[in-house]
Amino acid sequence: MEIIDIKPEKELKSLFYIYMTPVFIPAAVLAAVLMFAEVDPPGTVIIPLFMGLFLLIAFLLAIWIPAFYRSLEYSIDDDAIRCNSGVFWKRRVTVPYSKVTNVDITQGPVQRMYGVGSVHVQTAGAGGAQGGMAELAFMGVRNLEGVREAIMTRVKTRAGSAPRPVEAERAAPGDTQDRILAELKAIRAALEKRG
Repeated sequence: MEIIDIKPEKELKSLFYIYMTPVFIPAAVLAAVLMFAEVDPPGTVIIPLFMGLFLLIAFLLAIWIPAFYRSLEYSIDDDAIRCNSGVFWKRRVTVPYSKVTNVDITQGPVQRMYGVGSVHVQTAGAGGAQGGMAELAFMGVRNLEGVREAIMTRVKTRAGSAPRPVEAERAAPGDTQDRILAELKAIRAALEKRG
């Protein structure tokens, strides 16, 4: 099968900015209250300090969000699903198909407005209950069902090519299943002689 490289859609940057607004709303309200409140001269240092901190955080986020967006890369290849991300600390996640237990699609109301969503790949040990923390998440993807199907097709292909435990047990000489099989063959031969 071919390797599928996926970059998130540009709308993901807008979503990151939207998700940050709840952080800035209380800060903006507090800044407005401090600006219009009657503050004694010793307290007037707080307003410029608070505004400077607020502007610094906004500036850093304005730089970080596009850099993080550019760092996101996803790939679906023959043996595993991979994700590279990170601005300062690089994170590379590889999930082999043999470990995949579930592939979920999530799309909140704001994501639906932008036509994107997330595909979450879960493994047995990573997330616990369904809907828990995913081992790997494809964020900002437009073709959600297509990505999910590409992953599930490879998972099913890998599951079909893996040796089945029953066949592996039969290959071991002298175990219980070989004796049971021999006994069943003897019973069948005896029944065929009668009939």
